[in-house]
Amino acid sequence: MKKIFLGFCFALSLALAESSALDSKILDAAILDSGAESSQNAESNGAESNSAESIKSAPFGLKQSSESASTHKTRTKPNHSQPIIENYTDTLGMGYIHSYMHNDFFSINAQGMSLQYTNASDIYRGVYQMNFAKTTQYGANQNEAVHLGIFGAFDFAFAQSARGGGLIGLEVGYGFGLPMVSQDFANADSGGSGAESSTTILRDSSQFDESSLLLNADIGYVARFGSVLLYPYARLEQYLFIPHKLSMQGANARTSHDPLDYGLNALIGVKLIQDNRVLDWWVNLALMSDFDASGSGVGVLADNSIVYDRDGMSNGALADFGLNLLNQRTFALQTRFALSYALSYYELNLKGGIFGVWQF
Repeated sequence: MKKIFLGFCFALSLALAESSALDSKILDAAILDSGAESSQNAESNGAESNSAESIKSAPFGLKQSSESASTHKTRTKPNHSQPIIENYTDTLGMGYIHSYMHNDFFSINAQGMSLQYTNASDIYRGVYQMNFAKTTQYGANQNEAVHLGIFGAFDFAFAQSARGGGLIGLEVGYGFGLPMVSQDFANADSGGSGAESSTTILRDSSQFDESSLLLNADIGYVARFGSVLLYPYARLEQYLFIPHKLSMQGANARTSHDPLDYGLNALIGVKLIQDNRVLDWWVNLALMSDFDASGSGVGVLADNSIVYDRDGMSNGALADFGLNLLNQRTFALQTRFALSYALSYYELNLKGGIFGVWQF
């Protein structure tokens, strides 16, 4: 009996020992599982934290996905500078143009239509125009002509930074005048010395039966203040009128008096521009000097600008204003108005236009 009791106690102790070992293994496994889960949660929290930190540090509010932020598969190079030439889509427009010039002797009115195409990138903008205008001269005698002009304006940006950059502008054009009413001012019955002086000026310019060339250039620095650009610049304008009679008669028609009319203008000014894609505007103020290089002359250039020169140098002022309205995704309405005044010979020059532009 005693042996049976001892055997039962020994078997019970073995069973308790095995049960304790099994519980210990289960507890160890639970501890390991808990530690792995804690480690996984910590790694997950760290990944989420890194993802949130990457989104916060993305330049200019750039949004990134959690996957790209955590795995760093996609990296975006921050753009620390905004181009001073806005990269618009290409545009095609048509509009009404009008120029008017008045002085002590006569006045000239030129009005018509213009076709315009524009394209641009971050460093370049090109504007191409074809202008058609009817020109009328009022005074002691009247002249009428049709003018055709092909004109291009180009801007090139360089050394751009977050604060601004340099800008070079270049304008070229060719104009052709076809008289509708031709009069010989030299044979006109003036009847007085004042009218004779006016007659001499018009005869030298060969009226409107002439072609014209223009070449303008400017350079300056564009400073950025938020959405506002400040552009101080220096500008040089050149033009040449070539009478058609001279072209037909050839070199033998050249005399001691050069019938070619060459003009040279210098300007120093500042332009203020704001572009917020809803309402764009700009204001240009400048001081100018007209260096008359070849005597007196009058004519219309390719961009529908009216030019009148007299002997000697003249100083003046220029104010220019532009406004873009109705800036929609595919359509915009552009307006422009310019006023200049030459002090020496009291010349008032007005120029304006309005364009409907399709953006594509």
